[in-house]
Amino acid sequence: MKKFWISRNMARNALDFLVRPPGLAHGVRRRGTFVAGPRMRYGLLSLPSFTEEARGHGGEPHAHVPRLTRQPAPPDVAHELLEEDFFQSSLYEIPEVRYRLRLWHSEQILRADAASPEQAAALGVAVEAPLPFIQGVTYPEDGAPAERMSPFDRGDACEISFTALRCPPQPSSH
Repeated sequence: MKKFWISRNMARNALDFLVRPPGLAHGVRRRGTFVAGPRMRYGLLSLPSFTEEARGHGGEPHAHVPRLTRQPAPPDVAHELLEEDFFQSSLYEIPEVRYRLRLWHSEQILRADAASPEQAAALGVAVEAPLPFIQGVTYPEDGAPAERMSPFDRGDACEISFTALRCPPQPSSH
């Protein structure tokens, strides 16, 4: 601190400022203050796959899948889908590139939920810690549901971005 000509109190205040949101650093009691890792940013105006989102932020996608359910599919599609490696490819890329099935829109709900013991263990957080939870359904152009999702993430490792547009007021009909 003498090197930079600042007091210990000023250095502490600067670190406290960095620890507050947006969370550029995080403090660990009796260990020190550390630079926070990059956050995953989820945009609400585009529809990238998880794989595209992770790679777009310079990361490699990985997921913990506690439960996988199967839905009926026509026999020819089901047989071909068994050959796909969904853990190595984007879930959106396979239907769009291979089957020319364009995923068109998604309806999603964002809420906070308390971490279950299984989620807490998978994410390295305390049981009952608040987690951002996005529940949604993705549809192709024909309107039939193609994907149901309900991912959890660490609140300190992600952020949601969106743009809100104000529509001009409608004239009143008096």
